[in-house]
Amino acid sequence: MILHYLPEERVRDWYAEARHLLSPDGTLLVFDVMPDASTPAWRRQHSGPDMWTAWWTALAEEPSTRSLLDERTAALSGLSSAEFVAPAHWHCEAARRAGFTGSTVFHQSAGHALVVCRR
Repeated sequence: MILHYLPEERVRDWYAEARHLLSPDGTLLVFDVMPDASTPAWRRQHSGPDMWTAWWTALAEEPSTRSLLDERTAALSGLSSAEFVAPAHWHCEAARRAGFTGSTVFHQSAGHALVVCRR
């Protein structure tokens, strides 16, 4: 879940780089924010924090993760999201254009999706 931190052109380049790094029969799994038609309705139905905010909050309350979260905070210091959030079909097309032979939306829920790309 990092692609939404990158601008559109960088995401396109990333797919090409990932394909180059994979073995000829490799598979790339991409899970990130990928809105679908149901996302606005889901967001209206659920008031309060989104699932990722709740997840990070729960982790912060766990003493055993504190040092890891401090490292994460330091690593992400100064970074901001590019807020390029494309739907899953865009990611499938970007993978195809980067040379992946097949890509499919394996799972989609609550504005997130898992896209599977075959080299």
